[in-house]
Amino acid sequence: MNKKNKIYIKTEKILKEEDFYKNFIYAQIFGLIFLLICMLLRPQIPFGGKGVSAFGVNYITFLPYSIGYLLYAYFIQKCSQAILKKDNYSKWIKYSLNIIAICFVALIFTPYAINTQFNDIHTTVSTTLFLTELILSMYLINKNSYNFKVSLFLVIQIIGGLISMLSIANNGLHYLFEGEIIFQVAFVLIASVYIKELNL
Repeated sequence: MNKKNKIYIKTEKILKEEDFYKNFIYAQIFGLIFLLICMLLRPQIPFGGKGVSAFGVNYITFLPYSIGYLLYAYFIQKCSQAILKKDNYSKWIKYSLNIIAICFVALIFTPYAINTQFNDIHTTVSTTLFLTELILSMYLINKNSYNFKVSLFLVIQIIGGLISMLSIANNGLHYLFEGEIIFQVAFVLIASVYIKELNL
């Protein structure tokens, strides 16, 4: 391989890493913006024991909810495409991001309020999304140097997941929205800490 080709490959790698960071940030920004729009349009939903998906079955918030999820999925998929390496570590991250993107799109088209079948599918997709993000968090922590702050984020993520699970199961808790937000924020924080160490 000549020097010109080496420079080209190195330049391409740098550009791909920049694409990953940029698209990951875009996913969070657009996700947050459209969530806030939904909350402004229907402020009673987050405090009524319902989850984020309740915005997807309300005719006023369905559009911003859908746009936010589609944009989040799009930019997460772009992150996956930016991963060039073929080792197992990179493949794990790539596959996980693909699953996360698919789940966000699937949640739009499986509104739980239609009937029992849609509710079951929606719950399955939500569970798949949560488990994928939790496993990815644990995988990133396991494959990188120990960081107390990140370990704390993982504990918070698990707590958020438990709050959501207990709220869905109607065990006296009515904090599904809060649990989902805690879980998702903790996941993003964990990913953000290690994002610079991915070495795509």
